[in-house]
Amino acid sequence: MAVSTIKPYFDASPLAAGNNHEAREYRMRWWDKSLAHGEWSAVQAVVLGS
Repeated sequence: MAVSTIKPYFDASPLAAGNNHEAREYRMRWWDKSLAHGEWSAVQAVVLGS
């Protein structure tokens, strides 16, 4: 989980070991001065790997 105030967001988490694919899921919420506003967005999934 991360709070990012810079766009675009870069996920610096290491990739899966070996030659494996992995799915990551993200969702967003508006933050203003350290306070959350509104509802969470729908989940967006991406598949990473070679």
